[in-house]
Amino acid sequence: MTHRMPALVADEILHQLRKPVSAEALAAIKQRQRPVEPGVLAERLRQWRRANRLNRRQAADALKAMGFATTARTIWVWESERMLPNRPLALLEKLAEKPPKTEPRREEVGRRFGEQMRQWRRKRGLNQREALAILGEGDDQRKMSRWESGKQVPANMRELLAKMEAAK
Repeated sequence: MTHRMPALVADEILHQLRKPVSAEALAAIKQRQRPVEPGVLAERLRQWRRANRLNRRQAADALKAMGFATTARTIWVWESERMLPNRPLALLEKLAEKPPKTEPRREEVGRRFGEQMRQWRRKRGLNQREALAILGEGDDQRKMSRWESGKQVPANMRELLAKMEAAK
């Protein structure tokens, strides 16, 4: 059984299709509706970072662990409302969750260790060579300088921390 459209309805449809469309109507049709406004997403992202005490790099690492391929620069782009993520609604859902704990980067570990090393050495009034001698690490002042600046992380960092603790 085939269903036929009445001729009057078909004529009306054809008439509507042939009508000229105004520029405003065409622009309104072409304009894609955003699922979320960039300002709303930016504010929610900033609130999430502040609530969880994350800098942009840490936020990017947390979002990576949650399934979003991001970088600190991407976070900045989103927060400055320059661009929306590919899946903004999915991101907003993730922002309702608590971020997973991420491992600190090697540079951050090195910097923290260097600060501890410098504080320990200065508290005892030692220069870098004397501190190396106490820790049994030879006489390479350059090595101590690289550790304290965070440029290098010693392979035996845990042992050094234990020696520093014992030398208190």
